[in-house]
This record gives sequence, structure tokens and C-alpha cells, in this order.
Amino acid sequence: MKGKIIFILLVLVFVSCKEKEVNKIKEVKIAKEEKNHEDVDQDEVVTMNTIATNYDTLVNRVKKKGDEDAYLELFYDFKECGKEVRTDSVMVYSKIMALKYNYERGYYDYLQALYEKYGADYSDFEKIDISKLDKISKKPIEDWLNLMLAKKVMTQKDFDAIKR
Repeated sequence: MKGKIIFILLVLVFVSCKEKEVNKIKEVKIAKEEKNHEDVDQDEVVTMNTIATNYDTLVNRVKKKGDEDAYLELFYDFKECGKEVRTDSVMVYSKIMALKYNYERGYYDYLQALYEKYGADYSDFEKIDISKLDKISKKPIEDWLNLMLAKKVMTQKDFDAIKR
């Protein structure tokens, strides 16, 4: 009987030592992982949420503050997209910048997006020809040109240079 008790005690001591060793190994692993995370500059980590937040932040800065830097960042990001996405997106934010914040570049970016959307050549401003466009396509361009002239964003000379 004494032998059984001694055997059971030895087994219990061995098992409890083994558990302590396993716990110690786990603690060392956790400490190493935490140290590895400390080495990473959290400001440099880019996640999908960060990207969405940055986009949302840029959009809010454009809409609410007329932030020209935010607008330009959005503008150049959109220029890398396909034609349809590019023109429609540029039109939305350039129109906000033009009409709400009277940002001259916004007027011209919107005009350029209109040209691109309706297939007019805008590579050389002095040789722009919208006379070949159908009436439905030409109307929004002419309306925008008239608005630019009325707001004195465009000179009469530039306005007259566009072939209608």
C-alpha cells in the first residue's frame, strides 16, 4: 500500500512539473510574439480598413472643407481607374470643388471629364471641337462652358476658340 501511495505521489509531482514546464514554454512564446509586434511600426501598417478610412477621409475633406490636396489625391487615384469610373468619379468631386468652393481647377477637370465622357478631343485646348457631337452630348458641355464664362473662370477668347 505504501508503494502505491509513493507511486501516485511521484506521478502527481511529475505531472505537475510537466504542466509548469508547458506553461513556461507558452509564456516564452507569448513574450516573443509581443516583442515581434513591438518591432513593427504601427503607423506603417496598412489594413483594408485604413485604406477605406483614408478614402472616406479624403471624400469628407473634399465635400465638407473643399480641401484641394485631398481633391488632387482623389483626382489622381481616379485617373488610374477605367474610363467610365474615372470620368463619373472625377465629375462628382470636381463639380463640388468648382461650384461649392469656386476652385478653378475643378471647373476645368469637370470640363475635361465631360469631353472624355462624350468623346470630344480635348488634347489641345485651342483646337477643341464639339461641333461633331450630337445635340444631347453637346448640351451639357455647352452649359458648363457658359457657366465657366459667366463665373469668369474662362476668358471670352478661350470660349470663342472652342468650335461648336
